[in-house]
Amino acid sequence: MTSDNLHTYHATCDLGSNSFHLLIVRQDEVGGEIHVIDRIKEMVRMGGGISSRGELDKDTEERALQCLQRFGQRLRGIPRVQVRIVGTQGLRRLRNPRKFINAAETALGFHIEIIAGREEARLIFLGVTGFMSQPQPVTRLVVDIGGGSTEMIVGSQGQPELLESLSFGCVSLTQKFFADGKISRRRWQSARNSFRTNFRRYKYQYRNIDWDESVGCSGTIRAIHEVCLQQGWTSKGITRKAMLKLRDHLLDFKSIEAVSLDGLSERRRPVFIGGVILLEALFQDLDLKNMQISKWALREGVLLDLIGRYSLTDPRQQTIDQLSKRYSVDSEQVERVLRVSSDLFEQISTDGGLKKNDHELLVWACQVHEIGLAISHQSYQKHSAYLIENSDMPGFSHQDQQLLAKLILSQRRELPEDLRESVPTRQKKLFLLIAIFRLSIVLCRSRNDASLPDLELQLNKTKATRLVLNLPKSWQLKHALALSDLQAETSQLENLGFELILKTDPTCDLST
Repeated sequence: MTSDNLHTYHATCDLGSNSFHLLIVRQDEVGGEIHVIDRIKEMVRMGGGISSRGELDKDTEERALQCLQRFGQRLRGIPRVQVRIVGTQGLRRLRNPRKFINAAETALGFHIEIIAGREEARLIFLGVTGFMSQPQPVTRLVVDIGGGSTEMIVGSQGQPELLESLSFGCVSLTQKFFADGKISRRRWQSARNSFRTNFRRYKYQYRNIDWDESVGCSGTIRAIHEVCLQQGWTSKGITRKAMLKLRDHLLDFKSIEAVSLDGLSERRRPVFIGGVILLEALFQDLDLKNMQISKWALREGVLLDLIGRYSLTDPRQQTIDQLSKRYSVDSEQVERVLRVSSDLFEQISTDGGLKKNDHELLVWACQVHEIGLAISHQSYQKHSAYLIENSDMPGFSHQDQQLLAKLILSQRRELPEDLRESVPTRQKKLFLLIAIFRLSIVLCRSRNDASLPDLELQLNKTKATRLVLNLPKSWQLKHALALSDLQAETSQLENLGFELILKTDPTCDLST
């Protein structure tokens, strides 16, 4: 890669419970065709190193960090906005994920997002269907058995209709029922029944949707397919008959260590049995006859999602638009607050070190800050923040959802008491966004365009904590209530570390 063409490269990485995967591609500047440049996969088995209390053992942590250092070296030079790293069930299980993520981001050199299970499912479906040929509309069931979770999605034309993420994976199931490595029919049945009991509440939802074909993806299902091919039990895809033969063959072994199958790698063998049990149960419960195999999965979905963020199909904006529509927000007030906040943002973004992603967060906050009014006007900011933090929001990571919820919660009244402790990263920028947001809300309180003044906001370069808001004197004389609200904001902004100065002279000396 040369500095001249780095802007055409994109990279994604998914940190799974069993394996870490890195994908680097180049996108043609003309036509947009995607070419794979590099793929790296390392079997880290992070899920196997996490205790029932969510603690990560030292050996696994060290193995993970060493892997990420290698990935970081390969990613060096690619623009940050063209790289996206996501963590799945393994990171979701950690009791204190921030501790590991801090070390992991240092090793990798890039930001890591933790994504929710249903968001993982959406991205898997996007990855599988986005690269499969589709001459006519096809409804597909997509199944991904990972190390710590199993994702199941039904949809067509790139849009999921039903998706779930179940907390059963090849690593977790093997750990729970075959911890000592011994294989028996009784243990097999216990493991299968455990999954089927939990899957029961979803079973009929899936069976009641007609799909044209089922597709399996990722390492576990691809390993099962390879074994079935090598044994001659199938010529294409995985059949129910092949699954039954594989089950009976595995039960002939007395221990996992003794398992020897053509097509099964040494790295996959320790967790293979858990994956087979899960897939066998799904074949039975969903009455599957045959399953196709996809070589595309989560990382390709993350890639398409990342590229989509620079087009008109950014899934995050689509999510915000859907929330706005669902809760019938006042679009005129949204535009009013958005216009004022964007104006203030533009004026201090350079001095405040604010970037494009910070503006995106502010824009989304403006668009959904009043959705809580659908519940109650009383403390509506709390209802809005709750809905944002607890809704399924396709395209958003856990961290971004939490940041957006904190920004919305802080829009008015008293600031949250735990604000400093709850957002250790991006704290300085978040506080500046809160200041801009609160000032915009106050200035737009009358919900009337005619009441908005020409604004000038400055961030003191010599005293980075001083915000100077210049307001026309004529406006101040006519808007005593708004001026009183702005003066009341001084004490709240002090809690964020800012000194708010209200001025009438736009040529004021900011050094005094």
